[in-house]
Amino acid sequence: MLFNFNVDFRMGAIDCAEQLHVYIQKVLAYTGKEKVNLLAISHGGQVAGTYLSLHGTEGLVDHALLIVPALGGAGLAYDFLNRDIDFDEQTLVKFIEHGFMSETDYHWLVRAEATGFLDDVLYELIPYFLDSVLYWGSIWDFIPTAYYEELKARYLDETQSAQLIEKSDRMHEQIMPNYAEAFAACRAAGVKLNIMAGTDLPIVTGLQQNSD
Repeated sequence: MLFNFNVDFRMGAIDCAEQLHVYIQKVLAYTGKEKVNLLAISHGGQVAGTYLSLHGTEGLVDHALLIVPALGGAGLAYDFLNRDIDFDEQTLVKFIEHGFMSETDYHWLVRAEATGFLDDVLYELIPYFLDSVLYWGSIWDFIPTAYYEELKARYLDETQSAQLIEKSDRMHEQIMPNYAEAFAACRAAGVKLNIMAGTDLPIVTGLQQNSD
């Protein structure tokens, strides 16, 4: 049986992981099984990695496959908050093709049209997007650790955003730097854990890093 776990994308990975923990226990109760297999992609890979860090040695997971998991964050989030975006329309279309697992090639459409004007539109919209997503836990968990303190100091008020900062600090100081040790502990506890990455799919924006 296949069960699909969805969460509010605005939530941080720790909160999502705790909801996944509850969901897994419900699935086990429903199926009568002792363990589940996890298949997680991108943001889901970060959530699953965080879940394994917190609960992976409790014997509830048999296999876990994380596909291009955002374990180190995502360059896209840094580019967005840093307003350092060099928008690549052709790469974006290719990214969407991969994300939706489409067998149809659409990026030739971008090559055939003059789409540079989209850069100007995007730059005009950035302030409005920032107002919408600035306090999403997921956005801050996507910030690579090397840039986290810089952007936190720029955007977050220590009093008004205290709860968000507390969770984001825990993610960047305790969870993200220790995935390797946590995964080793999971494997020692019997979890068959694999990560699929290195797709060579370029990033859409300017940090020029493959987030996977």
